[in-house]
This record gives sequence, structure tokens and C-alpha cells, in this order.
Amino acid sequence: MLDINSIKAELAEAFPEISFSTTRRLTGRCIVAMKSKYQGADIFIKSNKIVVEAAIPQWTTRLMLGAGAAYRKLTDKDFSNTAMQIKEHLSRKYEVSLRT
Repeated sequence: MLDINSIKAELAEAFPEISFSTTRRLTGRCIVAMKSKYQGADIFIKSNKIVVEAAIPQWTTRLMLGAGAAYRKLTDKDFSNTAMQIKEHLSRKYEVSLRT
């Protein structure tokens, strides 16, 4: 079984410019990667694979943007860069999928 804390430590070492924290979402515990308050990723650790999703990392920013968050996700060409970088790194060792 995959360990959320060891994967978080591995990511923090590989990406020092991104801050990582653990939190709970509706679908369970996850790692939140925050490159900026508008760009980041949610990393969900399942029993045998990892799911990475581009996301706005801060709840306050999500609430302020409201429906604009979905618009930003669809129109900002750099929005998913952080998620793609994390997926590429983790794919070297684990089974990883990207949720869009």
C-alpha cells in the first residue's frame, strides 16, 4: 500500500519550489501541491495507484473565484502545468493517472 507521508516527502525533495501539505477532501485524504494561490494540484493516494488533478490549492481562493475557478481551469493554458510535472515525476515509480 502506498504511504501518503513518504510520497509527500519525495515530492517536497523533487520540487523545492512547490509547497506540499496533507488535507482531507470529500474523496479522502490527499496531498495539496501549491505553486501559487492560483496554481497547484491535488494528489490522491489510492490503495494501488495515485491520481493527480490540477486544482486551485487554497479554499479561500476557490471560494472567492466561485464559478470563475472552472473558467480559469478551462482557459488558463498554464493551469495544469504543476499537475503534469508531478504526474511525470511520480510515473517513474508508481501507477499514476491524471484527472481532468
